[in-house]
Amino acid sequence: MRPLLTLLFCLLPCLSWAQESKPRVRLETSHGDIVIELNPEKAPLSSENFLNYVEKGFYDGTVFHRVISNFMIQGGGFALVDGVPTKKPTDEPIRNESQNGLSNRRGTVAMARTNDLHSATAQFFINVKDNDNLNYPSHGGYAVFGEVVEGMEVVDKIRNVRTGVGSLGMPGPDGNIQTRRARDVPLEPVVIESAKVVEPAAETPDPPTEPAGTSSSGKGAAPATPAQPPAEDASPGRAASGQREHGSTSEIHPWSEPRSYLLLALSFLLGSIPFGLIIAKSQGVNIREQGSGNIGATNVWRILGKKFGIPCLILDLLKGLIPVLLAISLIRIADRSPLLAIPLPESWSLIADTSQAIHVQIIHVLTALLAVLGHNYSPWVGFKGGKGIATSAGVLLGLMPIGLLILLVLWLVLFAATRYVSVASIGASLSLPLVTLYGSWHHGRLQDGTWNKPLFAFALVIAVLATWKHRSNIKRLIDGTEGGFKRKRD
Repeated sequence: MRPLLTLLFCLLPCLSWAQESKPRVRLETSHGDIVIELNPEKAPLSSENFLNYVEKGFYDGTVFHRVISNFMIQGGGFALVDGVPTKKPTDEPIRNESQNGLSNRRGTVAMARTNDLHSATAQFFINVKDNDNLNYPSHGGYAVFGEVVEGMEVVDKIRNVRTGVGSLGMPGPDGNIQTRRARDVPLEPVVIESAKVVEPAAETPDPPTEPAGTSSSGKGAAPATPAQPPAEDASPGRAASGQREHGSTSEIHPWSEPRSYLLLALSFLLGSIPFGLIIAKSQGVNIREQGSGNIGATNVWRILGKKFGIPCLILDLLKGLIPVLLAISLIRIADRSPLLAIPLPESWSLIADTSQAIHVQIIHVLTALLAVLGHNYSPWVGFKGGKGIATSAGVLLGLMPIGLLILLVLWLVLFAATRYVSVASIGASLSLPLVTLYGSWHHGRLQDGTWNKPLFAFALVIAVLATWKHRSNIKRLIDGTEGGFKRKRD
């Protein structure tokens, strides 16, 4: 018995050391060094997974591709290729360990994943404040597996870099890399130059404290609406999980928000302002009794000249663009980054889960449609109005700016060939549904079923509505009495 007790007494220091020691990893970044202490006791799978990527040099040369100053910094999955952060192939995903009792508090390190709970691979994020909304059971939880023990000032330096809409290289359905636009991308790359295992420490330092201005109760407090949870930036059809990135930030249904209905009402009222009538009256002209009798920019231009026609065109376009930009900025889908948006504080925006995407898209297209209907059937002129081409261009500039550019080229070609605005407008309008489908196909969304169906329905409605509003022009074209713009002679 005594020899056994002696042996146990000798082993106690070893057992104590084994229990207390935790592996550490040093991230040498372009902004300074960060030392992360892992917690293999509470998060064995995540810690082992992270170490495996470190030991084979996977993280060397990767970047922090997503930075939100009052939320977290995310990296570990993208490396620069021709200056564009491009997703690297990874190992198989691991199981989610979010129920391990560790919380997403400031300075902790957790695994990013898709909306599949067990889809984390290489990407990780560092919390820059206490993010209780990421703890289990909210969103299934995000697994914490370590914390920053040195270099939290470097993390704070990174969280304050300038960010904006940038490009990310993502594998498409065919496996080829496609460039996609994303928000919160650092404008200057923040590079993880190397990741190395360093000597373990026997004691864990006190958790990092929040610098002035980041407290949840003081100046610079986090927004009431939590930011988009960190997501593995997976493309549709990714072999590991087959899921799109997770983006659930609010369980509030978009249609339960008063802002949805306010946007629709504002859109119709703004669209109904008869700028053509107002401009013409300022010159003593009743535009409804001149030319085609239309209050749109084309008739104003024809009767009063380009000095008044161009401002009317711009105003009619803006009354379609402004409500749409408000809609896509105030009510957003978590994994979508529009090319054009109004830079609003995060707390102003409802960021809906991807499962509610169809409802958000319906709100966006209804906002667009009501702006056009307000122009075409303005209550201020007896529910009559223009043909809606300029206002439609405005809403399309907000919804699909690249598609609008294609339509503009088509419009110019048709106008140059015929010198009839009506022919160019009808042709561009009828092409809108095809351009919408092409955009969905080009971005891989038509193939994987995530294409914007409400936008396509809107395109069909606009095509029919524009053609209907031009029915008198069509009759005049057939009769040979349609007024066109004559070519200038030398």
